[in-house]
Amino acid sequence: MDSICNKLALSISFLLVFPLMIIPRLSFILLKYSVQILSSFAFLSAWSFSFGQEDDHSHDYSTEIGFSLAYVYLEAEKESAPGMHLHFLKHLDGVEFLDRLAIGLGFEGIFAEHKHYSVMGSLAYFPWRGLSVTLSPGILFAKHEEQDSGGDAEWESQYVTHLEASYGFHFGEYEIGPVIGFADSEEDKHYMFGLHFGIGF
Repeated sequence: MDSICNKLALSISFLLVFPLMIIPRLSFILLKYSVQILSSFAFLSAWSFSFGQEDDHSHDYSTEIGFSLAYVYLEAEKESAPGMHLHFLKHLDGVEFLDRLAIGLGFEGIFAEHKHYSVMGSLAYFPWRGLSVTLSPGILFAKHEEQDSGGDAEWESQYVTHLEASYGFHFGEYEIGPVIGFADSEEDKHYMFGLHFGIGF
């Protein structure tokens, strides 16, 4: 029963993500209700767990490498674009609370008309099963063209804070599931919804 529910959740994840690049209005709706969508995945996982006989092994590994493919909406530019996020996380050892924390590094690329790249440090908290919440302060690099300039666009950098929540359905050392995120910088905010893939070792 547990594997059937995981396969169902995985199928729903793919069905939610692939239309994102094709139907912008659907993307806006998914972003608007992303908290409810993520909660539904968490509920489905809890329901499947109640039928399973195995213990929760969500964090048996000490290190994780992950990436996300996402739809991103840039608020100031009123533009949507595909995005990609990479991260490397190391789980902490110690008392029970420390076991729920991980630190690491992350990279994000947004492939809009004016490309955005972020490099950040990450602190992740794993409160329950496959759910994770990550705070990532970092530096945003963006290429903007001057209004009256005929020259090349210049790269600008500024501080940015990322906040992300994901839920991973585990298949051995692999995980896959939905992810939502928000980033705030001096000049812009962006929202993202996508699919997260990870491997633990």
